[in-house]
Amino acid sequence: MTFTKFQYATETDRGQLKTERTSHHPLLSVIKGDIRGSGSADEPPPSPQSGDGDPLSDPLGAMSVGSDPLHPPVSSSAATNINFEGIDPLSMMLDDPLGANAPLAGGDGGDATETSNNRGRVNSVEEAATMAAQKFEDELATPWAVKKEQVLRDYQVTSVRVKANFMKDEDNHEEEKALKAVDRTKARLEQLEDKESETPTLDITQKEYVSQLTRYHEELQRAWKDGERVLSIKIVIKCTRLLADTSVPQFYPSVFIMVTEILDTFGELVYERILGKAEEDDEGNPPPLIKKGKGKGKRMSRLPPNWTTNDINVNAKETCRNWFYKISSIRELLPRLYLEMCLLKCYRFLSINEYPQVLGRMASMTRGIGDPLVAVYCHCYLARCGNVVCHTETNYANTMAYDYMFGFKMYKSDNMKLMLKTMGVSLEEYLHLQSPAVEWIMKCVGKKASKSVFTTTLKHYRDYCGNSMVLKHIIDCFDPKHYAPNAAAMVSLVKMADSSKVGIIGVFQTIAARFIQSPPPEGQRLLVLNEVWKVVTKCDDLKQYISCATEWLEVVLHHYSSMELNVLTRDVVKHLSAANPEEIDSYAFLEPLVKLLVHHCYDYNGVIFKSGELLQILDKFKESRKAEHCKELLDSFAKHSDETDDPVLINTLFEVSRTLHDR
Repeated sequence: MTFTKFQYATETDRGQLKTERTSHHPLLSVIKGDIRGSGSADEPPPSPQSGDGDPLSDPLGAMSVGSDPLHPPVSSSAATNINFEGIDPLSMMLDDPLGANAPLAGGDGGDATETSNNRGRVNSVEEAATMAAQKFEDELATPWAVKKEQVLRDYQVTSVRVKANFMKDEDNHEEEKALKAVDRTKARLEQLEDKESETPTLDITQKEYVSQLTRYHEELQRAWKDGERVLSIKIVIKCTRLLADTSVPQFYPSVFIMVTEILDTFGELVYERILGKAEEDDEGNPPPLIKKGKGKGKRMSRLPPNWTTNDINVNAKETCRNWFYKISSIRELLPRLYLEMCLLKCYRFLSINEYPQVLGRMASMTRGIGDPLVAVYCHCYLARCGNVVCHTETNYANTMAYDYMFGFKMYKSDNMKLMLKTMGVSLEEYLHLQSPAVEWIMKCVGKKASKSVFTTTLKHYRDYCGNSMVLKHIIDCFDPKHYAPNAAAMVSLVKMADSSKVGIIGVFQTIAARFIQSPPPEGQRLLVLNEVWKVVTKCDDLKQYISCATEWLEVVLHHYSSMELNVLTRDVVKHLSAANPEEIDSYAFLEPLVKLLVHHCYDYNGVIFKSGELLQILDKFKESRKAEHCKELLDSFAKHSDETDDPVLINTLFEVSRTLHDR
């Protein structure tokens, strides 16, 4: 039997599925406003009034006050029966926490994760996740030496007000005092009469301040070399007292870095002295020298490689205890705490596995510091020293992080507002000064942390803190696998955060970098991107917008479809076109974005290359730099593409080639 032309057409039409045209898509809100249809062209999108109870339109709108921000919406009648106390706020979520697995407006969930036919697409996604995971590990392992250089660059001032005695070097009068009969009662009375308020002050430049601390550092090493132990302690105590002065808060992070360098030197000197005592024999003789060639040689160690307190002689232990007795006799809390922290390594001479108790005790002692800025940097130094001596112990760091977030309620008090007004800083600036310390504490807490630790930390953030700076560091320092399964709820939590110098856009940029490693579940991806972009597209700061858009474009390139990619690239071009060229000194901030698009320009069958948005972005560069990017595009085409008969692609290739030819 054979079909005629008419019979073939009729049979073909009969076998086709019924299709309907639709114009609804969640990401079209970027250019047409928020459109939320049911997927059918016959049904109009819901009105704003009817969307008030829709979990997709407001993921947290149906929650009762005080409920978990990462819990699914509940009805008002059931809200009063929910008790979150003692329960993991993330584990209470359903598999589909915000109803994201339901059909989304303008398409089904499968569109967001359509598989590209390009060669190596799956491998590219896996490679990106691996690279993101390695980047995450590298950031957590960033050494303090790198971090302190960044702090010294970021926190600078023109002048610093100090007490006049700060510029006076310490002298050793111990021998003179030993020759005189000291009237202790008279000396004590004179000390009480010497009121601190009467001490004159003077303004010095930052360079003079740094130079004086450098002289103190050198004086400490000289005094120690000369055997003047008391003078060494006096110098360290005098420097540590500077950390109690917050009269110039903008410079406090840099002062912390410089003073703790002196403390580190002092701690190392004491440790090496006790270790030298431990190497001596019963008669006090050091180990013999082992000479190699014409050098001075190196002393043979009498201690085993993994020595414990059982291998330490009595003389070394008594010397170590004597140092801790000296530190404990310091009357002021802050110098006493800091000096004990820098000597934490020395506890190894006295005990085995006592670090958890010591670190926990010191974390509790820091609660006696009233100034929030001073307290958080004291926490930071304890976390840094504790991580060196016992990197597996984090309970003390958890306690300090929880204490810090619990203390946020004091920022609403009248006394704190008056203190900030006296300092001449806003609350946002004051919290920004604390950011380096909070970041380091969260690194110690989040490194290899369990899901329960993350949940408890997030619960403290939600209940007491709610600031975007803290949330950014939580997202940055904890493994994204803890919150990626509940990405939609996490985005809602970000949107609810109180803005600081780290704005909501900055937090969205951070979470995007983590989603490259651990993407949201497929059913939530369109919802997440839609909710994020409704905020990002309103950003007025072009550089901040481009930085955030670059991170999200990489997420889209690996985990979304070409439709979302087209919408985002069009929005980037829209922002660039709306910007005033006279207000932009250089378009160098576009480099990461262009490199990303060039690298992936042939994904999705070359949709980036053929769309034209990439060429519009390249037009913002100077001719020389634009030509270099065009050359990279042609090289990429030669490596990743075969022969093509696509007229749009061919035309674009000619346009790129013409740019190089006309240069």
